[in-house]
Amino acid sequence: MCEAINAEFWCGLSPEIAGIEADCVVGEAVVKLLTDVHAICTRVYAEDGGAMEPHYVLQMKHVALCQCNCWYFG
Repeated sequence: MCEAINAEFWCGLSPEIAGIEADCVVGEAVVKLLTDVHAICTRVYAEDGGAMEPHYVLQMKHVALCQCNCWYFG
């Protein structure tokens, strides 16, 4: 299964990371992390529409972007 990075959700990505594919170790790790965090942040957790608080979403996105930058740029 080929996962794709959601460019709209991850609007702060560097061009290098935005275009990465899961065809190498770093690419696979980046794509998996970003797609997993996207899924967690956008999941509805309750029948009444309960979702993560926006400030927690921003924090998770920040941490994921920092980690991806470490993996990709060293």
